[in-house]
Amino acid sequence: MKVLFWLLFVPFAVLTSVFAVNNRDEVALSLYPFPYTPTPPVYLAVLLAALFGFLMGTALVWIVQGRWRRLARRNTRQVNALERDLSGQCEESAHRATMAAKVVPSVPGSEIAERK
Repeated sequence: MKVLFWLLFVPFAVLTSVFAVNNRDEVALSLYPFPYTPTPPVYLAVLLAALFGFLMGTALVWIVQGRWRRLARRNTRQVNALERDLSGQCEESAHRATMAAKVVPSVPGSEIAERK
């Protein structure tokens, strides 16, 4: 996993650095309803837009996958309840087997069969 991280992170960091160094010119951003017009460097405008898109995509995926997280939590609770029920039944079955071994019912006529 660390190797995959470094294989993806290092090229991305190098490309981002090269992009930032080569695009230092300023660009005027007009935010229409507002009178303020910022003039950031091109690389900052592009990287902030990419970061905004990444965060919006992450939030959207997190919201959409909420149904599956809720289903997983419900299934986990159900499995835990079933495991508790099963362990209780196993203990009860073991207790019944122990009690049955201690108390052997006498069958009528078994004394006659043993005498012969």
